[in-house]
Amino acid sequence: MNCKPGDLAIVTYTRNGELVGCVVEVLRGWGEFGELGYLWTIRMPRALQLYVPTGADAKCGIPSRVSTDSQFPDAWLRPVSGLPVHDEQLDEVTA
Repeated sequence: MNCKPGDLAIVTYTRNGELVGCVVEVLRGWGEFGELGYLWTIRMPRALQLYVPTGADAKCGIPSRVSTDSQFPDAWLRPVSGLPVHDEQLDEVTA
């Protein structure tokens, strides 16, 4: 798996291209879902109209709700890695 709960992740793919490149928060695991694989519940930076899919197109379906939380496949997310966070500023060691 690419992500774990608490990660910030970059969206690398969606069926309609919306949100690609956005940073999202990985909240919790949702479970396996057919050909999409493992899904995470994520929090998006802005609310989007979500659809119950009825066809191959991600926007082909029944509008369900506007939300900032949704489920996303692990394969479509890449965790954002960075420098470790410290409670105190570490001093440079000099000789």
